[in-house]
Amino acid sequence: MRDVYVLGVGQIPVTKEKDESLREMAARAVKAALADAGVETVGALYVGNMLSGMLSHQQHLGALVAHASGLRGIEAATAEAACGSGGAAMRWGYMAVAGGLHDVVVVCGVEKMTHTDRYETTRALATASDWPHEGAHGHSFVSLNAIIMQEYLQRYRANRSLSSPPLPSTPITMPSPTPTRCFKSRSPSKPTRHPLSSRHPSGYTMPRPSATVPPPLCSARQR
Repeated sequence: MRDVYVLGVGQIPVTKEKDESLREMAARAVKAALADAGVETVGALYVGNMLSGMLSHQQHLGALVAHASGLRGIEAATAEAACGSGGAAMRWGYMAVAGGLHDVVVVCGVEKMTHTDRYETTRALATASDWPHEGAHGHSFVSLNAIIMQEYLQRYRANRSLSSPPLPSTPITMPSPTPTRCFKSRSPSKPTRHPLSSRHPSGYTMPRPSATVPPPLCSARQR
């Protein structure tokens, strides 16, 4: 395995702009990363995205973003892993360089979620749940996280003040593009809408504690 380094980073502002397409947004970030890295050509492009097919009716972002970025003809693919899509794409890029398949690759994460109404976006996000048992019954990630918190408070009799700031009462969706990164191997010469319930719809139960001390609380803003 070869050592891998980040050569450059490019990021565009988070915005609710509806006229710019996914490929245009991603291309701007890719070009900024290439300029920051001081390279013009790469061996591959890996794009992290979850919702383009459902909200923008556009799949196959890898090839489209490569073409829009002036990188036509290179290996290009899209990684989907729900909220971890950008991280999955980064792992692909790391493995490609570390394994010797490519010397330089670009990784890009992009999402566009505010051009559709809130209900459609929230429902699309819920497809990352266990749909037959959760999303299909009207649950969103906001309600599922609230159920887990309720179960925690009841089971461990935790002080409700520990969950501050309070859980939101309505879903909030915001775009969160992952900064685009350009990777390279090391050179030998220089280093380079459902009512909340305390019971999970699929019968999920939290693991029993192994000690009398309650486990640490996760941040209420984790998602």
